[in-house]
Amino acid sequence: MLRVRGRRCSRLNLKVLACRARQLLQLGALATLLLVLGESAARGTACVAPVAVSAAEGHVELPAPKANLQAWRPTRDDVERISRGKRAKARGTGSKAVPHRLDSDEREAFERAKLKGFLELRNEGLRSSSTKFGWFSRGGSPLWNTYRNWCDALAVPMICVNKADGPGGAGSGDQLLLDVSTVRPAEPEQALEAAREAALRCGVTLLLDELDEPEGSETELEEEPFSQESPSSSESAAALSLPIHKVREMSLSGACPRSEAKGIAARLAAAWGSANRR
Repeated sequence: MLRVRGRRCSRLNLKVLACRARQLLQLGALATLLLVLGESAARGTACVAPVAVSAAEGHVELPAPKANLQAWRPTRDDVERISRGKRAKARGTGSKAVPHRLDSDEREAFERAKLKGFLELRNEGLRSSSTKFGWFSRGGSPLWNTYRNWCDALAVPMICVNKADGPGGAGSGDQLLLDVSTVRPAEPEQALEAAREAALRCGVTLLLDELDEPEGSETELEEEPFSQESPSSSESAAALSLPIHKVREMSLSGACPRSEAKGIAARLAAAWGSANRR
């Protein structure tokens, strides 16, 4: 009996030591994060919040567009409600002119996107209203609109992989797109640069996405459309009280093979905190 008790005691001691070791590692990681944020603030780069990643994980730091927490945002509950055709509790969350109601296939894709932290679209899964990148319909897609609403509610950048026709993104490759409008950045250019730099550190070069809404599309709004130039700070300030479907996208995009596009999207989602959010 003494030997058995001795073994149990040893195992307990090992568990206590392991627990204390984990606590020390967590404190060390927190200290590193505070140091990085302090250096960033001293350099005046508040709009780019570095994400500290453990060296043991083998990842590099990925800058992240900083969210403007003063902006009006929908609740996750209201995003879910309008995606099911119900009325939102907060007025202005949805719009009759902008489709948000999901069918069964779109519902499954939306649930996967919430888990993975990025949206996957395919040409045949989109409602036809306008075309982007030759085969990408954005504003006419309830799935696109709903996930953009979701990212706005979470105050995280929107990450999307649009799958090209053919296995593995044949031809020009799949499209990786990052929309930072959902963080409602106070300094749009710095937010776009943070997203571009993060993608570059993951191995892909993204360029500013120029939107081209055709006349008569479903996505036209009553307000005068924004210019296609890089967004200004005054535009961002005006957009703080608007629902996201009335805020123009601030997007970067680029083509890459499907395996790479999904891998990069997953890394960005983990770094920016958009994965596993339900």
